[in-house]
Amino acid sequence: MQCHTIIRWSLSLIFFATLTACGGGGDGGGGSNVNVGGGSTMSGGEVGSSRGVDGTLTATQQAVQDIYAEANNGIYFFGGNLPSAGTPINSSVHFLTATQYSISGLLSDQPQILKRAVSVVAGSLSVAPPVQTFRVLVNGSFYGGIPISSPAVTERLSLIDGDVLSELTENGVVLSAVRLSFGEAVPLTGAIAASPSEVRTSLAGLISLPSALRTGATYLPGAMYYKRKQIREHDSIVIDNDCLSFTTVVPPEPAACGTVAKIEDVFTYVSPFGGLKFTDGTIQTLQGLRLWVATNPLPTTADAAPTVLVFVERAGRVYKGTLQRRGQRGDSLRFNKQAVDSLKAAVTF
Repeated sequence: MQCHTIIRWSLSLIFFATLTACGGGGDGGGGSNVNVGGGSTMSGGEVGSSRGVDGTLTATQQAVQDIYAEANNGIYFFGGNLPSAGTPINSSVHFLTATQYSISGLLSDQPQILKRAVSVVAGSLSVAPPVQTFRVLVNGSFYGGIPISSPAVTERLSLIDGDVLSELTENGVVLSAVRLSFGEAVPLTGAIAASPSEVRTSLAGLISLPSALRTGATYLPGAMYYKRKQIREHDSIVIDNDCLSFTTVVPPEPAACGTVAKIEDVFTYVSPFGGLKFTDGTIQTLQGLRLWVATNPLPTTADAAPTVLVFVERAGRVYKGTLQRRGQRGDSLRFNKQAVDSLKAAVTF
């Protein structure tokens, strides 16, 4: 299936803004940053009470609190799977949604759990995108394999060292963590089809789709977007749901690369981006496991953090995944309610 992907992963926290092709959309503690490589239940630093030197919130913390505030309608993240041409009429395959993230309390009082609400952008398409699951390695064990909408999965914002920490947890185990901040709000005015280049990139699947937008559609007054900046707290390894071919497995076990037990036996590996040889990476040890780590990052969107392909040896099997390193930075866009309402009024399907 050929498609445009507006946002390539439903967990921005797991891997900033890099999702699997034609995936859903999400925000979270970073999209979602979980302690994949670190595997602890608490990140470094004093979490929950770190403020400015005078006891007030720092400018970074105040901005995050204000942007996510439920009273201000929170912040939105677009997700979708649209065809490259024609009208998206297959509601079982195509979708276009806006996910709202908000907090009801004050970070200055206590850590806040992000509320999540999904709404339809295109009325003719289903509100429910395909169920997305994820699997990560934490201290050598698999976690995940359940929908991110599960009550067992939460995203939490807290104060840390003058910053805001966003953590994705599963039953209390930290899967990923990022420090986040926001750049200045950028107004959206005029024709939607003439949006700023970074917005056009973020919404490429919609804006470039012929006849997707009503002729002359413009942004509503007050529409704006923010650039969210993230810094990963730990090495993060996300395991793919498949390797050589898709295989249905029982969560949280992902599908292994056949029956091979050694990384060397996977090569030459043919990826969507071309063939890879064993010499195109190096053998490393992470979380007590033997890994092959690609030398060059995967092709990705302009605002995503560098992500490399990995193969992991575990319990006599080999698994394929992706790695982001501690300290890696990534940017992604978020929108306010007026911007979302503008697009809802502009789509023609």
